[in-house]
Amino acid sequence: MKKYIFVITTLIFLGASTAMVFGQSFNTEPAITITANPSDPEPGENVVITLSSYETNLDLTYIKWSSNSDSNQGYGEKVWRIKMGSNINSTTLITAEITMPNGTKILKELSLTPSQLDIAWEAKDSKAPPFYMGKRIPIRENSIRVAVLNQDPVKSKQTAYYWSRNGKALQNSSGTAKTFVDFKNTELDKTENINISLVSTNNKMERDIKIPMQAPKLLFYEYHPVLGLGLNKTIKDSALGYDGTTSVYAVPLGLNAGNRNVVSWNLSKTDVNNQENPYLLSFGVPDENGIVPIGVKIENLGTLYQEFFGSLRLNF
Repeated sequence: MKKYIFVITTLIFLGASTAMVFGQSFNTEPAITITANPSDPEPGENVVITLSSYETNLDLTYIKWSSNSDSNQGYGEKVWRIKMGSNINSTTLITAEITMPNGTKILKELSLTPSQLDIAWEAKDSKAPPFYMGKRIPIRENSIRVAVLNQDPVKSKQTAYYWSRNGKALQNSSGTAKTFVDFKNTELDKTENINISLVSTNNKMERDIKIPMQAPKLLFYEYHPVLGLGLNKTIKDSALGYDGTTSVYAVPLGLNAGNRNVVSWNLSKTDVNNQENPYLLSFGVPDENGIVPIGVKIENLGTLYQEFFGSLRLNF
């Protein structure tokens, strides 16, 4: 008789324990995640806020969104789009009140603060006109520098910078205070895709930039023996000349100036050699009116693709 009583007691205990386990599972909140894309928006950027869950069907829930003065609500409204403010010091609080089918309310919150990350790039050691103040454009096989600008020196030392190029981490270029990176474009890459991630104690920012390689370009300027280069405009089809002599100066925009270059001029279909300055061609103004064709080829001997061709047809 005692044996049966023990079995019945055991079954009652197991049944009660099982009921407690199921009761706990039923009463536990389902895991719901709130995310933002992008997670580190810039001022004025559009952001997509998303709710997701692997434990419950959010299509059956009633969701009420609110952020500052904006709001939205409805069944299955798992996605909400907002626009960040223009102030980088202003934090936006996004709340999502989720009402489950059984009436349980779950609150999810997300704070976003716009982050400004200025990135600049230009070709290094590339040839440009004298006193040129603009960005030096990169052509294929150029050395390029990409830098993060306007970073506080103190905060920069407390921030880790992670650089990657075309999907691969740049070796020896990541770490604390690595605010810039240098690399050389290869003959295979027509576009450079650079990613920079900044990680500090309480913030993380990430940006992607694309740097398209430009086609080689030759610019022509008139050279005056007293005034120097006429940098106010390039030569198109006419030149003034000085004391019966016309001088044309060629600038290969973007050429890597660090390597040895070969310059070959052609004047009226005749090769011109032994120029004191290889980029300068001087010749006498013709006695008769007509057209004088000029051609030039500039080749960077240390590269495969850095060849510049240019021509003019000057009217006299």
